[in-house]
Amino acid sequence: MRKEWILTEEEKQNKKRRIEENRRLRISNDLNQDNQYQLDEKRISNMSNHETVTSSPHVELYEEKQDQLSSTSNLDILINVQIAYCQCFKLNTTEDSLPLYPLTKKLTAICQILNVKNITALRLINFYKKMREFQLCAEEDKVTLIKYNLPCIFFVHAVLGYDPLLDRYNEDTKHHIDGRDILLSHGLETYSKITKLMTTLRSIVELDQIIVQLALVIMLFCKGFSASQTVEPILTDPLKVFRAQNLYIERLWRFLDDRFGDKTATTIFTKLITQCLVIQIISRDTRSDIVEKVNPYDVSPIMRSIMQLS
Repeated sequence: MRKEWILTEEEKQNKKRRIEENRRLRISNDLNQDNQYQLDEKRISNMSNHETVTSSPHVELYEEKQDQLSSTSNLDILINVQIAYCQCFKLNTTEDSLPLYPLTKKLTAICQILNVKNITALRLINFYKKMREFQLCAEEDKVTLIKYNLPCIFFVHAVLGYDPLLDRYNEDTKHHIDGRDILLSHGLETYSKITKLMTTLRSIVELDQIIVQLALVIMLFCKGFSASQTVEPILTDPLKVFRAQNLYIERLWRFLDDRFGDKTATTIFTKLITQCLVIQIISRDTRSDIVEKVNPYDVSPIMRSIMQLS
């Protein structure tokens, strides 16, 4: 039998009042605890805000200095690339013994193109040797990057001297490649692809030549960029090459973002990446023509190595 069943009416009322009083007491205690918690929380928040306000000038000063250092470093790299390019490509290092244009024979045209590209290769190598990141690479890695990436890099460099009105690729005042020589050497399909590529890349050059000059450095450090069917040697220090490429990619992005805004920068980056895929296809096709039609000993030793002619 339960106890409450035998309580009188008065005892029941007294018990009910005690229960109600206990309930109100618990509520009061809970409210006091909540108020104390909120007070402590507010005190902690005020202390944090005070510390933030106190330290914020130092934080802002540090961040400002970091931004200045980053901007200075970015500017130094851009200036170094521009100066190095001008020094290497303004100098007249061409050989007077190279045959002159125009040419009529298909085979002779290919050899002449390779001879002009030999001049380009020498200048590009000198250009890269002025890059500190390239200097720090292992000697074996330097050879690998130059040998396997230059065939594709030639097409990016070509746009810097491309004259769409004359359909001519100027290496200097004495040597150039005419569009008709490409047509004779590689056929209409490849000629059309190259001309379309030049038109696309020229729209970037017209914004600023430094974009393509930086792209030349980025592509050098791009392991596996070659369209060659032969197996590339493994790099001695791939991490150093990877970091060098990332450095120049970051500098290019900062330049584009500061100059044109993130939307245009993204468009230019996308266009460059897309054209790199096109370049790989063109490089593969032109190399097949060269292997098929050229006697290796009709070209310079450097081009023989770069084009992997046995």
